[in-house]
Amino acid sequence: MYNLILGDASAIIENSQDWCEATIGLVVWWNPGKDNRLMLNRSVISVEDTSSEIYLQKLAESFHRATSESTDFQVNTLSSIEVGLASVFEGNVEAVIGFLRSWSGPVSSAVAEIAALGGWLPRANSQSLISMESLDQDDMDVLGLAPLSQKLEDIKDHTLTVYATALVLRGKLESTATFSHPKLVREGWEVAIEVLGRLDSAKRAEEEVGNLLHNFPFDSAITVDKLLRLLNDLGMTTHAENVAEVSLLFLVNS
Repeated sequence: MYNLILGDASAIIENSQDWCEATIGLVVWWNPGKDNRLMLNRSVISVEDTSSEIYLQKLAESFHRATSESTDFQVNTLSSIEVGLASVFEGNVEAVIGFLRSWSGPVSSAVAEIAALGGWLPRANSQSLISMESLDQDDMDVLGLAPLSQKLEDIKDHTLTVYATALVLRGKLESTATFSHPKLVREGWEVAIEVLGRLDSAKRAEEEVGNLLHNFPFDSAITVDKLLRLLNDLGMTTHAENVAEVSLLFLVNS
């Protein structure tokens, strides 16, 4: 108990049930001294120490110490929950969103949008001194660099695109009627187009909507009117004009 109160790292790890508890236990003891004792003479924490980056770095260091070879704790790589939680501790936002994407489209899309607004997503080319787009695969191999998979906007846009694709396959979406809100019924493609309209890349949004419309069933005038209204609201006038032409040919032939 004495060693735990003093923040002794070995005592915290030995008395923890698992690596998650050990990590949290190490995090709550801020900046222990060289002999694993707290620096009792520090009465005021500086402003720099309270920044979010310092705390995130402390969390990652605590996680690595709790799961080091000197301890008996290891992350169960067969458990997606443990791997996802480890990604949170390491600050790997892209991996966290990837796990959420496989579990829930709405949750992963919401987290991706919040992460983009908060500046949590990594910028793949922010620290690059040369244009990475000018390098081919041979150049990347020579330099020992991994190909850049996703930039800041790509992580969010890819997540929203996956969610939109799932919405199209879902068909109709129905809400539960409550006392103050009536029951709502919407087509999956309606919500999918609205989701695609939230992409940061306008070019990619146009392409994804075009792919969705490629096999779109123009089976009724009501559906066409609904689609045209939605495309015009999103400012996709080119697609709206194409839909008007195709739907006119469909009505004439029918």
